[in-house]
Amino acid sequence: MKRTLEDIRENLDVWYCDNETVLELCAEVERLNSVVEKLQAIVHRLPKTADGVPIYPGMTVWALIAGREISDAEVQAVGIGGVWRYCYSTREAAEKARNP
Repeated sequence: MKRTLEDIRENLDVWYCDNETVLELCAEVERLNSVVEKLQAIVHRLPKTADGVPIYPGMTVWALIAGREISDAEVQAVGIGGVWRYCYSTREAAEKARNP
């Protein structure tokens, strides 16, 4: 959730914060919002399972084989490709996809 300067000012207790402190807090919030946006851009580019979970080496994924059988596998490496769209982050998610 991105906070605005107005949100911060409305929620600060002005009895305990002077203007300089408010400005410092606002600058820090803006800096942190920028960091969050950069991290979100990185996560957005990661390959994801069919249920939208970012994939990473060592993760166990669950796949539907021929649309019926569920099989698990450990991710050895993450590459770009369409194979991940058939994998799910949990067995429960794969079962739900099998039985919509």
